[in-house]
Amino acid sequence: MEDFFLKPPSEKTPEPKTQMSLEDKIQKLIKMCTTYKEKYDALKIDFEKTLTSNIELEDEKTQIISEKHFLEQRVIQLDAELQEKMSEIEKLNASNNELDNITKTAALRIDKLLSECEFDI
Repeated sequence: MEDFFLKPPSEKTPEPKTQMSLEDKIQKLIKMCTTYKEKYDALKIDFEKTLTSNIELEDEKTQIISEKHFLEQRVIQLDAELQEKMSEIEKLNASNNELDNITKTAALRIDKLLSECEFDI
């Protein structure tokens, strides 16, 4: 057992790789270059589409924000108009109540006068 600890672990010797010819290496490089160029072109097209989409989205966002501000201003304007109309309604209701009270008072006076008068028919 002592030999086991004294001996270095056996290392596997790498198997010799078959040597490629220069022409094969060049063909492999050309193939890799073509593959990477195709991938680059595809990525470039995707990037341009994404960039265009982002620009369109920014334009839509700007338009939506603009419409939002317009609608907020419109809501403020309509709220002011509503408050004005509510004030007018309150004034008209007060006027109506006053006229109603005057009408009731006049009707009571007329009824009193008619009850006091004797008509000979």
